[in-house]
Amino acid sequence: PALPIDYANPNTLPRRSPVGMWIFIGVGLALLVLFLALIVPVSSGPSRTAANRIRSASNLRQIGQAILLYTNDFHGQYPNTFGDLLINEDITAPVFIDPFSNDSPATGATTQAIAANLATAGHCSYIFLGKGLTARTVQPDMVIAYTRPGINSGSNVLFGDGHVEFVQ
Repeated sequence: PALPIDYANPNTLPRRSPVGMWIFIGVGLALLVLFLALIVPVSSGPSRTAANRIRSASNLRQIGQAILLYTNDFHGQYPNTFGDLLINEDITAPVFIDPFSNDSPATGATTQAIAANLATAGHCSYIFLGKGLTARTVQPDMVIAYTRPGINSGSNVLFGDGHVEFVQ
């Protein structure tokens, strides 16, 4: 039933039962918890695997773009190592880490020290096959870099035309 209005005191609101307020808050919280349980994905399983595979492919695309910039700066010549990319282009050590690996980004006081550490075990998850290549000798279907074997059930592969594919 509706609460009576006090016409003598129009600025006074009628008092409602606090029980109704607590029921309203409880139902709201229950709906919020249910919504979050349905929306927030579990941080493991297939969705996590797919996300890591995409991050790995993104890393290789960034490496491919840095190689392209390097060839523009060095008259078509490919770098000899990933360290050459790190020293000469705008790329950072974490890009050389596959999210499926237990590797950690190379560190050092200078860019040259970081590049030297990149060549040591545990600081690079990708294999580079571009040493000695030039922009003229690279074919679109040539493998330029790929995920180190044993990290995942397959490998992300960077091809000469810059595209990345996951290969079983």
